[in-house]
Amino acid sequence: MTRRSLLLSLAAAPSQGEVALITHADGPHLSAYIEGLAKTPEVSKVFLAGPATEQLVRKGLGAKLAGVYKNANELFKVNKPQLALITMEATLAPPAIDAALNAGCHIMAEKPACVRVEDFAPLVEKANAKKQFLMLAFANRIDPVMRHA
Repeated sequence: MTRRSLLLSLAAAPSQGEVALITHADGPHLSAYIEGLAKTPEVSKVFLAGPATEQLVRKGLGAKLAGVYKNANELFKVNKPQLALITMEATLAPPAIDAALNAGCHIMAEKPACVRVEDFAPLVEKANAKKQFLMLAFANRIDPVMRHA
């Protein structure tokens, strides 16, 4: 899946352009993700699971922030976004990824998404069985300094 095809599918989905942002106070690269969600016209609503970051997310997203929830399970009881963007420490991410898969979301997770391969393998199997994308972010790959190195 390319960025373009993902964005086109977001725009065409029944939950058109809705994204779950699942994070915590020290979520990796959170400001970059907030900026990307704010600037992406295909994203119409963002639901936040990570109330410790509400002020930062609200400042960056404005009216796109459509709800704030204590955790991923609470968010998915109320909303069914097509995509979940999970930016959490690797020790915290697996339950959030599992909740998003159970809710029918495609997933973009910060890497590493798990501490142990044994924690990640069942998530990959579940995503494959449900025909859902489980993608890992490699944000620094396009950074000019990294490309030069």
